[in-house]
Amino acid sequence: MNPILVVGMNRGGTTMLGNVLCRHPEIVAPQHELHWGCKESQVLMHKQYWSDFDTPEGYEAFLNAYSADDYFVLARGDYDHFLHERPASFYEFFLDLMDRFCAAEGATYWVMKIEEAFYHYPGELQVFLNMVLDRYTNPHFIGIIRDFEGVLKSHLRRRVAGDDVQASRLSLAQQKFALSQTVRYASQRPKIRGIIRDHNGLMLDFKQVTSELGRTNRAICDFLGLDYSADMLERQFEANTSFKSNRERREIIAPWQFSLLNNIALPICETLHPVGSAWRRFRDGSEPKVAPTSYRLRDAGLLPEDVGRVPLRLVTDTASVG
Repeated sequence: MNPILVVGMNRGGTTMLGNVLCRHPEIVAPQHELHWGCKESQVLMHKQYWSDFDTPEGYEAFLNAYSADDYFVLARGDYDHFLHERPASFYEFFLDLMDRFCAAEGATYWVMKIEEAFYHYPGELQVFLNMVLDRYTNPHFIGIIRDFEGVLKSHLRRRVAGDDVQASRLSLAQQKFALSQTVRYASQRPKIRGIIRDHNGLMLDFKQVTSELGRTNRAICDFLGLDYSADMLERQFEANTSFKSNRERREIIAPWQFSLLNNIALPICETLHPVGSAWRRFRDGSEPKVAPTSYRLRDAGLLPEDVGRVPLRLVTDTASVG
């Protein structure tokens, strides 16, 4: 078994690509409709938060909280196995979890999305990738790039409550947010391309994937050495889109505003993209750390019965995101 690492950005098609991959019978990932399909792994955030794997007490505190997390549950994690097999770090824990999941599903590949936080911590990214390259004989990297306009508009729409789309673009807060997303896009795009180039990966274009899915799927199967499966054309989960109509897409930002960002701000930000990563690291260091756990299944009453071993107090007291 080997991993497929999906490399992209938020609102850039990574969930869509992960879901397409998992329609192939030889490819798996933790999925659920509450997460629009493929669940975010947030490997780096977990590794940074749960840093105490050295002591039995620290590791057990992590396991008690994480064993009710959506990712662990959807990956069919075995509490007893991990309780008695303490890994050196969350990276090792995660890879073991996914290997066991892949084997239980009888699959050839498992999928994870490289979280965008990794782009701002190149040292940590290299540590994780070195572990992957040392552990597996044939890992694959698939990148997806979406055009700036599509990513920006998607982020902007998610900030607007209800149907007040056109008026929102006059908001100073929304304009500042648009600029911050320009910096974000500019800092991530060259890193995505670099990872795919350095690891002989397959680079896909968002529009091409959505408009030529059949051809794209054949290219993916050829790249992975798998037989083509028509199941990849079928949609299993609802699309994770921000927009209700094309009108909203047109009106979310004024043409002159987008022109300034696209033609002036974006080129400048791409030239200075290391500054964006430095700002992200500074912001992370100044903000209180919150456990990157997700309990949507628990909150919806969808946990399997055998998860009851987790002390409710520990799960409830652990701050939850996602």
